[in-house]
Parts: sequence; structure tokens; C-alpha cells
Amino acid sequence: KNDNNIENEKNEKKIRNISLSDLEKSDILTEHQKITIEFWKLFKNNILSMGGSVAQIEKSKSSKWVENIRLMMEVDKITIEQLQTAYRCLNPMDKKHSEFWVKTCHSTDNLRKNFNKIIADYGNSKQTRSTGTTNEELAAVIFKHFGDGTGQ
Repeated sequence: KNDNNIENEKNEKKIRNISLSDLEKSDILTEHQKITIEFWKLFKNNILSMGGSVAQIEKSKSSKWVENIRLMMEVDKITIEQLQTAYRCLNPMDKKHSEFWVKTCHSTDNLRKNFNKIIADYGNSKQTRSTGTTNEELAAVIFKHFGDGTGQ
């Protein structure tokens, strides 16, 4: 291991039991910690935008949250690009976000468990919306070419 990796491991162990609120204030963060903080802030904003309470998420300890991101990257082999796609899917500011996942995914544990479903939903919404066709417009085209399905 190089000196940088050893330093990162020491840093992770030292701040393992602090809250994510305190971790966010740290000047020295590992890549896993930085990614965790970004998702944590997104989840917090999503909860607040729905009128929910962030009391519990504010007290969350960094260890499990960071560990989930580490496992996603090292064990599940999820890339930074894939994490960015998941972030966009969970971000209401993104035009292709998933309303369902914005409302239901509020932790890195939940993110890890549902990662492939979240990515699939983003891909589906991207594909659907890229056509610019509403359901009504699509129904009209189908009706025009195939009739109303009654055979007349």
C-alpha cells in the first residue's frame, strides 16, 4: 500500500463514529466519504422538499453510510459514472429523475440494495422522454395506424 492509502485508512477509522453532519465539515475526506456526503445531502433535500423530518438522517453515523459506498465501488464494481447516473435519477432537479425513487431512497443502504432498479428506471425514463411523445400522442398514432382495436 502506498502512503496515501494508509493515510486514507487512518482517516476513515478515526472518523468512523462521527455523524454525517460532522463528517461534512471535515477538510480531509476520502473519495468514499465525499460521495457519501453528496448522496446524504441529496437525500436530506429530498426529504425536506416532501415536508418530512430530517432529524434522524442528521444523526446518522458515517460508518455504515460510507461502508455502503465503499462496498458498491469495491465489491459490486459500481463505477463513478454509474453512481453519477443514480444521483441524477434521485435528483428532482434532473428532468429524467424518478419520482418513485426520490420518495423512497433515503440512505446509501437503500441505494445499494436497489441500485440496479434505480439505474433501470433512469434508463427507461430517459428513453421514454427522449422521444418527446406523450402517452396521448402515442395513443393517437397507434389508433391512426391500427384502429381502435375492435377490427372495424
